[in-house]
Amino acid sequence: MHFLDASFLAVTQAPIKHPHAYPESKLMNPHLEKSLFRLSRKTLIESFALLHEAALETLWPTRCVLCDIPGTLLCHSCQINLSYLDQLKACPRCGAAYGIHCCTECNHFILEWKSLESFPLEGCASATMLTPQTKRIITCYKDRGEQRLAALIASFMLEAMPYTWKKEAVFVPIPTRQSAKRTRGFDHLSLIAKQLEQQSHIPVIPALSVKTKKDQRLLDAKERLQNMESSFSICPDAHELLQHCQKIILVDDVMTTGATLFAAANTLRSMVNIPIYGLTFSRA
Repeated sequence: MHFLDASFLAVTQAPIKHPHAYPESKLMNPHLEKSLFRLSRKTLIESFALLHEAALETLWPTRCVLCDIPGTLLCHSCQINLSYLDQLKACPRCGAAYGIHCCTECNHFILEWKSLESFPLEGCASATMLTPQTKRIITCYKDRGEQRLAALIASFMLEAMPYTWKKEAVFVPIPTRQSAKRTRGFDHLSLIAKQLEQQSHIPVIPALSVKTKKDQRLLDAKERLQNMESSFSICPDAHELLQHCQKIILVDDVMTTGATLFAAANTLRSMVNIPIYGLTFSRA
């Protein structure tokens, strides 16, 4: 017999040891084995997610929500043409455009007409003015389910937020009505708040819950204020967390009369006596 044939026979006919026949020390650590399993499972899920996204992108390419050009959710041309609110010219208290010297939105007469003794917030800031373009962005996000816009909206809001607000602050999103969540399939403000947290590293506390109320979009200015009275309550889980806060930034998508932000601020002030600000994507 040839030497190589004899060697092959010796190897193939050698007894095969069962894995459990090896000493315990030579086996894989159970904790390491579980970790590797979790890692491989996570990698598999991420791979399927990427394949799913690639398939969707092939069938339905991403298009600009304003001009319909393929490639991105909001193209560069549309971004630079949005009606951004100039923070240097805006009212430092209510955030109204061009209100730096003499604001027509939060002066004594307006507050008296709204039955307010003082402005309920320390300050407000909005990224854009409410125009047909920004309305379309909000509609595509809230009502047409384009949830990827949350990251973009959050980035605009952070650009508008004054630097002095950031220190020792927390984000508190305005809660969404349950009927709206069911209709849309998601909580649009919670998603924006999560993006704000990821991009700024400022924590989010879902401190408020909403009571039954009418849809604000169907009401005029005075009706909005009346509708929002006592419309929020503080979540039981948030009581202790709020006691350690130094500053609260309320998060909403649009500021019109300010009734929603005012009501939320008044509810929070029943528990904490700290500065409360309002941050929105757009302002009417």
